Amino acid sequence: MLSCIERKPERLTKRESPVSAELKSLVAERERLLQTDSLSPGQAAAVGQRHRHTVYRFMAKALIREPEDLYRAALLLGPDDESTAAEVCLQAHYLAAEAASKGHMPARYVAATSLDRYLVLSGRLQLYGTQYLKDDAGKYRLYPYDTATTDSTRAEWGVAPLDSLIARVGALTESATD
Repeated sequence: MLSCIERKPERLTKRESPVSAELKSLVAERERLLQTDSLSPGQAAAVGQRHRHTVYRFMAKALIREPEDLYRAALLLGPDDESTAAEVCLQAHYLAAEAASKGHMPARYVAATSLDRYLVLSGRLQLYGTQYLKDDAGKYRLYPYDTATTDSTRAEWGVAPLDSLIARVGALTESATD
């Protein structure tokens, strides 16, 4: 009898929702696929489209609420074609920014990169300097960026200082020519 009285209450654990579980599974699938060279561009596009449709289905039903799920959804929203790429990147930015505002710190970087990608695709200056391209000479360089953006602003969004970004892009060129 005494053991019943002294028994500590069981801790309730938060169960993972089916939406969280599916988004987590899709992100894991995406990460596995990014590490393989055996996926054709057509296969990659089909997988990306399936991931986006799942995210949009959940969004239409307002099922993506938790910060981690917002972050995962943003990761899964890769552009599907040129006609909608900018809008998809902007949607990813909104999801990641909301996740960051709810305290999920890794989402800050995704919010910054997806906004930069949206701006570049829209023909505007990127803010943070996260987007780069390989030019005709085989050199990597940053897309044009807003010089008014400070390194402290970059840091708030989980982005490295500008000189580090420039150095990374330079290292890509060096490794491509080796």
